[in-house]
Amino acid sequence: MNPDEILVGSLAIVLSLLGLLIGVGPWEAPYQLRTFQRVTQRYGKMAARAVWVLLSIAFLLVALAVLLRLRPSYAAPSAQYLRGDQFSTCLESATSTVV
Repeated sequence: MNPDEILVGSLAIVLSLLGLLIGVGPWEAPYQLRTFQRVTQRYGKMAARAVWVLLSIAFLLVALAVLLRLRPSYAAPSAQYLRGDQFSTCLESATSTVV
């Protein structure tokens, strides 16, 4: 697993937990955001809480997809990326062309 996949997956898990805590907890500050104020005014506080919980579920699904490497067949990483030699510098390519 690549470090960038671990970073994105773990960040999505953290955001999922944060959204779940906002949705079920007593924290009132996130409901001052304009979008959630409008949801609260139009549909009520329970609907705004449901939106936070739905967002947290979506982030959790994204995290699982990234960490389990679920992707469409056309998005498979190339063999070069799997070898681990993808880290090259511009200096290497510039010096290889100068003879």
